[in-house]
Amino acid sequence: MKRLRMNERITDRVAATIIQIGGVAVVALVAAIVVGIAVGALPLFSGATLGPVTVSTLPGSPAAVGWNPRVGQPWYLDSGGTVMGGGGDALCRVEDLESPILRAARSPGGVVALLDHGGLVHVGGVRFEDRGSDSTEVSPAARWVSLTGPLALDDGVRWTGLAVNTANDGGVFAIVWSEKRIFGARWLADLERWEEHALPAIYGVRAGDVGEGLETAALVSRDVALTILDLPDGTRELLDEPLSMVTQASFLVGGRSLVAATAGGEVQVLQRLRRVRVSNRSPRDVRVAASVIPVGMAKIVPDDDVGRRLAHVPGIEIAPADSVWQVVRRLPSLDAEPTCIAPGPRDRSFAVAGADGAVALYHGTTGARRILTSWPIAPVTAIVLADSGDALV
Repeated sequence: MKRLRMNERITDRVAATIIQIGGVAVVALVAAIVVGIAVGALPLFSGATLGPVTVSTLPGSPAAVGWNPRVGQPWYLDSGGTVMGGGGDALCRVEDLESPILRAARSPGGVVALLDHGGLVHVGGVRFEDRGSDSTEVSPAARWVSLTGPLALDDGVRWTGLAVNTANDGGVFAIVWSEKRIFGARWLADLERWEEHALPAIYGVRAGDVGEGLETAALVSRDVALTILDLPDGTRELLDEPLSMVTQASFLVGGRSLVAATAGGEVQVLQRLRRVRVSNRSPRDVRVAASVIPVGMAKIVPDDDVGRRLAHVPGIEIAPADSVWQVVRRLPSLDAEPTCIAPGPRDRSFAVAGADGAVALYHGTTGARRILTSWPIAPVTAIVLADSGDALV
């Protein structure tokens, strides 16, 4: 009996020791995960260091620029449709381009839209690959990959700009504008054809962008007014407050946040706020977040899971209401008139360049301006943030 009790005590002690070791291991693992997350997030709240700036002289004004991740060098597209490497070597040509490029636009994901002098829009991208797998000397190769068929525009219209983006289903939405007209079309990947969409008349558009997912578009007119459209029907969306002197606007990755920059260099991040209309037909007043809805009245409130929180209240009617875009962050200014914005393709980082050569790198979530510098070129007419986020062109 004593031996049996001794064996039970030994077993209990061993089990207790194992449980203690397991508990300590779990605590240590959780602490390590927290430390890892903190270390990974710390750079978002600190500044970034800027390396040397290399200036290359091109033979002409490029239609589009980008970054070759294979060799860590920029590429550019000339007006004739030839993709050139950073060293000036020809990499490939745009297929089916029959006339010189008039205008070009590039999405953060690398999709390029080209408007030629013949009134055709070509949408595609530059794909890089490596040659020479049996050798340490790798020769970078590139090819133009068309994502759609050509989009034919009306003859006789002087088109002045365009914007493009894609969706996960292979769809593409392109917006082209002139001084008095706006034209929108969506590429239907399953049918392999373009579908035209009527958009409202906005005169004198100077800049624009299409959000990832093809749900919204932003247009800036020459009277420095910002217009946000719901796609594909083109319904104007509401702004929580009027924004004055906006000169550039661009969606961040995901298409849910919009960067708007003003002529004075102010940089703001907007987000869409979804709302509902709550009608109170109950016998008492109802409080929804910071609002009180009296009996027999209705209010439009943010859709912060309102339906679930008021499900137990009899006499409450909830209906969808128009969403509204509101400023959620005001970032440090650029101190120059912005000329272009480059959203990061993987996170909410973005760069803004100015008319005097000023360049700033921001993070939209933290609101931090990580870099503010000046390039020896002015004005900066195009800027690209590399996929890795560690290079600007």
